Amino acid sequence: MKLKLFLFLLPFLAATLCTDEEELISPDPESRYQLQNNTTTDLYLLTDNGFLEIPAQATTVVGSEYNSTDGKMISPSETILFQNLKLYRLENGDYMLVYEQDPVDDALWNFEEDENADYRLFEYTLVISETLFN
Repeated sequence: MKLKLFLFLLPFLAATLCTDEEELISPDPESRYQLQNNTTTDLYLLTDNGFLEIPAQATTVVGSEYNSTDGKMISPSETILFQNLKLYRLENGDYMLVYEQDPVDDALWNFEEDENADYRLFEYTLVISETLFN
């Protein structure tokens, strides 16, 4: 009797365990924030955990955030990752402030949606050059 009941319920159980293929491939959209250091000097981003090195002539991802509420992008000014942005240069063992965004200004960030990703990826890049320094 138990076997018959199990066999009767098996298709219903299997149907509830299966998910849409799109759900498996497409997690919540990701907004990624990166700094492109076009200077000849290593820079350092001040974070809650200390300084993060941003090597010269390189692009560094400084954070990402998933949006599970409405599936839209999260701009740099809306992210919970940083309320401001401070970049430093190391000179004689001391960190010298060379660039600051307070508050974060979305207009200064380049936006691109990565169409080749397996999920929705929004990339925000702040290009840092010597001309931005005080």
